[in-house]
Amino acid sequence: MGQLKIIGAKTNNLKNIDIELSKNQLIVVTGPSGSGKSSFAFDTIYAEGRRRYLSSLSSYGKQLLGQMRNAEFESIKGLTPSIAVQQKSAVFSPRSTVGTMTEINDHLRLLWARLGDVYCPNHHQIIKKYDPESIVNEILAKYRKGEILVCANFFQEKDKSLSIEEKKQLIQKNGFSKIWLANDLYRLEEISSDLADSDWLVCIDRLIIDKTDKIENRLFEAVESAFINGDGLLQIIINRQISNTYINRAECLICHFKIDHIEPRLFSFNTPEGACQECSGLGSREAVDLSRVIPNKQLSLNEGVIFPNIDSSSDYYQSMLIQFAQSEGIDINKPFNQLSNAEQSKVLNGSNQKFLFKFNSYFSEINEKSIQFPGIIQQIENRYKKGMSIAARKKMGQYISDYQCEACKGQRLNDLALAVKIKDFAISEILDLQINDLIDFIQHLEFSKEKSIIFLPLKQLILDKLYFLEDIGLSYLSLSRNSNSLSGGEIQRIQLAAKISSKLTNIIYVLDEPSTGLHQRDKQ
Repeated sequence: MGQLKIIGAKTNNLKNIDIELSKNQLIVVTGPSGSGKSSFAFDTIYAEGRRRYLSSLSSYGKQLLGQMRNAEFESIKGLTPSIAVQQKSAVFSPRSTVGTMTEINDHLRLLWARLGDVYCPNHHQIIKKYDPESIVNEILAKYRKGEILVCANFFQEKDKSLSIEEKKQLIQKNGFSKIWLANDLYRLEEISSDLADSDWLVCIDRLIIDKTDKIENRLFEAVESAFINGDGLLQIIINRQISNTYINRAECLICHFKIDHIEPRLFSFNTPEGACQECSGLGSREAVDLSRVIPNKQLSLNEGVIFPNIDSSSDYYQSMLIQFAQSEGIDINKPFNQLSNAEQSKVLNGSNQKFLFKFNSYFSEINEKSIQFPGIIQQIENRYKKGMSIAARKKMGQYISDYQCEACKGQRLNDLALAVKIKDFAISEILDLQINDLIDFIQHLEFSKEKSIIFLPLKQLILDKLYFLEDIGLSYLSLSRNSNSLSGGEIQRIQLAAKISSKLTNIIYVLDEPSTGLHQRDKQ
């Protein structure tokens, strides 16, 4: 079991190699280019270790993975599952970040989903979801003597138009007889017409609390009933004074902002549930860069301030622009920077009004049609997104720049995800921290005894990965850093962190020049 025996390896240009390798060793495979290093390490040892492990999966799982090429050999004994970190020029999508590559984002998303507090984005206050047990504990901790009224918000908006008699009948039908309104408690038969416009709260139960009384069970049942009959909303009245309003769903009582279910996918910018709707989770939007479109604003429309600069063959568009400007009374010989803001806006954004455009036709000298002028910005965007050829789209791409999304301010997530916070921090703000600052934040997080049961295992998983990134010299990065902005050395270190920090044992790690990109002090 302490040996890896390979007999008759002949993958690619290997010539029946027989070799025994000791386990729990760092083994270096060297040789000139073309000598078979990769064929031996990757195409034989790694490929066969992966194939044997994956062959143990279900038939459905193997269908998803597709066909795997078999290594060529006579026998391999003592082989364990294998993991590879290869040297390759990685091509990452704009959605890939340091956090997604290392999978730390997954742990943080779970942390925010299970332990985060919901804040109303309009009123910036915590929206707390109460359960009957926590309400009973809170009441009994605060009050040890007096009268308690548990009242339900029985009537909803749709019931406001009901007459007094209809309200009485509905309340009586559900088995209740007392109402709190106009700051007092009334029986149904005591309610007169002058109280019709007051807010009606149905009294579910009236309890007298004393130090010697054991009313926990009765109070618990009353709170449960109030939630059921009050559409999840109840009020506690202590000694004839309204004390607290409780709600058993994450909803703001002022503006009714609410989150129905908080799941980890809500905090992912790669899912429809979490991504900002404006930028689709990218944090930026492509838009026309006017500084590139109009580099010299001292030119006039007639001198080609716009289209000849973009495309010298755009006679059609230039002609349309000139005729549109003349129809709008814009001076085509006046420098662009001397036109009024309204005139510049018409040129850039177009007009809803149609104008008569005359153009040359192959079949006749002059043709006419009544059209709307879409504006320079829209014309460039259309040619960039819907151009007939790749070359045309590439050319228009010169005049497009990335701008921070105005809706999410570059945070990639929607308002629902950003409304959930831990210690007043949204998850996007934590992802923006440098790794050494993030370590400090996680280390000093504290929760109640009940929440610590969830937090402590997650804390260790997160810190293990962060410590590894710190150890290999990446403490200056943030988890929100785009992967396509990383250097080759940084990518190599992150790949090492993602694979080797898993703490698996009895694994064969096949590393292709793993020290490439590391600082001298990190190579050991």
